[in-house]
Amino acid sequence: MSNKSENKAQYTPFIKWVGGKRAIAAEILEKAGIDTKNPFKAYFEPFLGGGAMFFHLKNIGLIGPDTKVTLSDMNKSLITTYGVIQKKCTKLISKLKEHEKNHGNLLWLETKKGKSFSLFVQEQRPRLREREQYYYYYVRDIYNDLHKKSKLSSDLKIDLAAAFIYLNRTGFNGMYRENADGKMNIPCGRYSNPAIVNAGVLESASKALQGVKIKHCPYQDSLKLARPGSLVYFDPPYFETFTDYNGGGFGEAEQKELALLAGAVKSGVKVIISNSSNHFTRELYEKQGFECDFINAARNINSDGQGRSKVKEIVAFKKS
Repeated sequence: MSNKSENKAQYTPFIKWVGGKRAIAAEILEKAGIDTKNPFKAYFEPFLGGGAMFFHLKNIGLIGPDTKVTLSDMNKSLITTYGVIQKKCTKLISKLKEHEKNHGNLLWLETKKGKSFSLFVQEQRPRLREREQYYYYYVRDIYNDLHKKSKLSSDLKIDLAAAFIYLNRTGFNGMYRENADGKMNIPCGRYSNPAIVNAGVLESASKALQGVKIKHCPYQDSLKLARPGSLVYFDPPYFETFTDYNGGGFGEAEQKELALLAGAVKSGVKVIISNSSNHFTRELYEKQGFECDFINAARNINSDGQGRSKVKEIVAFKKS
């Protein structure tokens, strides 16, 4: 399967995501024998993250107008953001432009109400880096307050989505992590000109998401709904790597449960699983009747986000 379609991709992920599959989506499908000669009627992508596989399938035409698509994740704020892009993209872009304007803006600090803010500006005269940090942590506090609420109005969902994207574009290495209290705790990153607003990408994503079911639910729900003629792509937190996406974790027991349930899918359901390549994952998937292949993927390996190396990843698949 050629990568040429990716060079002219109409649809691309709107957020950075650790372990994103944009660069290797075509190779994953090729390994698993998925191409235009083997179409599917329905597509499920739990562990949605940046949604790179979904957008790639849209670009190459394997997800068309008649394909039933369900995208899901256990990160409620991520799913809220997808829903806002789907239904309220114009208002989201306007809110992101406010964040872009205020990021590092001294005027924003000077006009904030409250003695502590005015004294900070008058006495410290913060430099650009300090101003960016100050605004970042201000937005992060707002995000965490919204993130913990069980219900949000339409306007507050837009505020949450805008904060989510802003923090993703300006936070350290584009990471998302929650502590044990469920609070996003990624520090401010160092960027000379972060791309806070990319209206074209957001508008294209909104177009791609029309007619798609977007759900906040566990991956098990996708397996229950999948019928013959479906493709299910699992990209779970990788074994023995970063797993703190939603304050919980995804350890050995969770990996085993996923393999067991995915291995017991109905006849006629195609399943693909990506994971880190090691003896544990290969043995785990082969025991459940999966075929396994491998991909060398470029991944950040240094804490500063600059070092990149080829890391072997496993692709486990059942064609029917």
